[in-house]
Amino acid sequence: MKNTINVKELSDEEVVRLYQNGHREFEEHIFKRFDKIVTACCSPLFLVGADKDDLKQEGRVGLYQALRDYEDGHGTKFATFAHTCISRQLLKAIEANNRKKHQPLNDSVSIESKEEDGTLDSLFFEQNSSNPEDMYLQTESYRKIISDVYAKLSGMEKEVFDLALRGYDYKQIAGKLGKDPKAITNALQRIRSKGKGIFQ
Repeated sequence: MKNTINVKELSDEEVVRLYQNGHREFEEHIFKRFDKIVTACCSPLFLVGADKDDLKQEGRVGLYQALRDYEDGHGTKFATFAHTCISRQLLKAIEANNRKKHQPLNDSVSIESKEEDGTLDSLFFEQNSSNPEDMYLQTESYRKIISDVYAKLSGMEKEVFDLALRGYDYKQIAGKLGKDPKAITNALQRIRSKGKGIFQ
């Protein structure tokens, strides 16, 4: 199978189907194909102080869950399902860290809900859902968080935020924008501060 199929020509859904049918050699290809999405999902959380490497590992856990649990035929693209699983796992990891250390993984974002027993994860995501309508709403909720933060930013902060969402670190952003790294660090701190109210 591995020697007769050009995996690059297959859709995400076709590769996942092969993996789920026992062709485990395709797992590595899926992880390589979705590495940029994992990085992009981690980036806004990294902006507010999360450790990038640790978060990316959690993102990979979410991608593995998507690879394991995806059900074709429900009208949901694997990329959409994977994005939601990755985002959900990242939020769960932050909440687990909060419970363990009694303080946020980042020091600016409160993820305590105003509603009784409502964690950020449970408010945004239905557990183990592959219903197309649920998946759409879950993805839109994640996008809305980013949109709400973006609306609070200045012109320069938006440029910094855009590059961070694409996976660049502060030194790379400084190089891209022709700015001093300290200016980028300050911009990230302002973004973190402005994002605080989104979760409270």
